[in-house]
Amino acid sequence: MQGKNGFTLIELTLAIVITAILAVVIGSALSEGVRAYLKTDNRNEALEEARTAIERLSKEIRNGTQIATATSTVLCFADADGNTVSFRYEGGNNIILREAIATGIGGCPGTGGNTLAANITSFSFSYIQNSGASDPSPPSNTKRIRVSLTATVSDESVELQTEIHPRGL
Repeated sequence: MQGKNGFTLIELTLAIVITAILAVVIGSALSEGVRAYLKTDNRNEALEEARTAIERLSKEIRNGTQIATATSTVLCFADADGNTVSFRYEGGNNIILREAIATGIGGCPGTGGNTLAANITSFSFSYIQNSGASDPSPPSNTKRIRVSLTATVSDESVELQTEIHPRGL
């Protein structure tokens, strides 16, 4: 009797089918892991962008002494040093710009500035009165300024909101 020296066609086909099934299962698991990692990474990037913008806006607006111009997307005010500071949202570019000029409250800058935050898909200022009522334009009795923004990176969005009480108002 002769010994077996090879595999039959059925054995080879079965081995190939089992290997292919294992490759598909392992590949799917790895793909899901990579997709979850990218989703988390994009969300963290959006959160960091939004958090940085909120912290910077809060710090500077808190030191404001007099509001010069205010709408739902523009806030121009005098800071404690007498400089005019402007924050403005450009929705077409999805950015928040900050500009400061050392001329006092006489004029509000509006054409230049440095990018404070990018990937901002919605942004608004609203002005809270003494009574607690909200208004999109600042009444003379504004006590707090609400800042709301949404940052989006690759379909992952983060919404943040804060209320700021300027010390000088």
